[in-house]
Amino acid sequence: MKQEIKDREQRSTTSGASMLTVNKKKAVILVIVVTFLVVVTSCASRNHGMYYQKSPEITFASFSPTGQTFAAVFSWEHINGIILFSHNGIALKWLCKNTKKKYFSEPKFSPDGTKIAYVSGEEYKYTSIYIMDKDGGNIRRLTDSSNQDHTPAFSADGRQVFFSRRPPSDERISPRSDVWCVDLESRKEKRITNYSFARFYSLAVLPDDKHILISGFIKPQFQHLLWKVNIDHPEIISTLIPDLTPFAGQPATRFLDKYEPSIAVPFKGISKDGRFIVFPWSNPEPNGGYANPQAYVTDMTNMKTTMLPSQDYSKSVPIAISPDGRLILINKYPRPTPPFGPIYPNSILYMVNRDGSGLRNLNLDFTAIWPEVLEAKRIHERG
Repeated sequence: MKQEIKDREQRSTTSGASMLTVNKKKAVILVIVVTFLVVVTSCASRNHGMYYQKSPEITFASFSPTGQTFAAVFSWEHINGIILFSHNGIALKWLCKNTKKKYFSEPKFSPDGTKIAYVSGEEYKYTSIYIMDKDGGNIRRLTDSSNQDHTPAFSADGRQVFFSRRPPSDERISPRSDVWCVDLESRKEKRITNYSFARFYSLAVLPDDKHILISGFIKPQFQHLLWKVNIDHPEIISTLIPDLTPFAGQPATRFLDKYEPSIAVPFKGISKDGRFIVFPWSNPEPNGGYANPQAYVTDMTNMKTTMLPSQDYSKSVPIAISPDGRLILINKYPRPTPPFGPIYPNSILYMVNRDGSGLRNLNLDFTAIWPEVLEAKRIHERG
């Protein structure tokens, strides 16, 4: 009996020592792995100014009247601003940068190309419409209220900026939105619609300066989302329905239970002559709901619609169309994860011709503004 107890104690001691040795080995391995990851991350983040972190996003673009440049929102980690790019993806100038509280969004070139309207403010609190010269100078505030002003769009004569206004909300797309306009010279504001849109997506002024194009829900019982509204008589409103039947037998889908089935057309750009619009749309039949929207272009003269090529049917969102309606800028997801440096190959940005030919990826070149990008990152890291 005594010998059995002694043997049991010896086995327990040996087992405990073995477990301790294993735990020590695990601890050593864990320390080595963590140290390795820290060193690799540190080296990667300092390797020739390249950062192996979240890929940058380029959104809300607007072509200049010539189509040779476009202004777009640049976001990377906590850095945000509006950058002027050449049509082939070269960053020419960082027009405005964010602060810790304010952000910039939705740039729109004026018809003559001398000015850019945009949105700035504190997200979910207030946002206002601003305007600047095409080189980023002479910034001035056009609207000043406690509301959220969005979707700026110049009138065809360039004298007014139309925009949507809604009360402050924690939602990106909140109810009770309506269209207003502000005169550039006097800064006087005027309310255009009184529909209290249940959802508001996009806005454009048509070339005749007598009508605006709106994407949004007016009332739950209304079926469609694309509207042509008379500016002087906003009670005169007509429905526009892109022909999506070549792609789906029943293209309409139900947004919420209280809404009738509708065709969502959150258009992202319109040609200068008002003929072509581009928008993302999720085919409810093959894609099973709202997965993987694709890029489409509609001819407003006959509502015929073309799906732009996607290669792999990943998420494709058009963000701008050139004034002449020939080129379309597309964001394709999922985004790649190459290191972000002065030269950023295989970006999420693609350019394609309106007829669907010539799809090409834009290799973005940030060389001209790279020192500013690094300085903005250092400022943010210092707090």
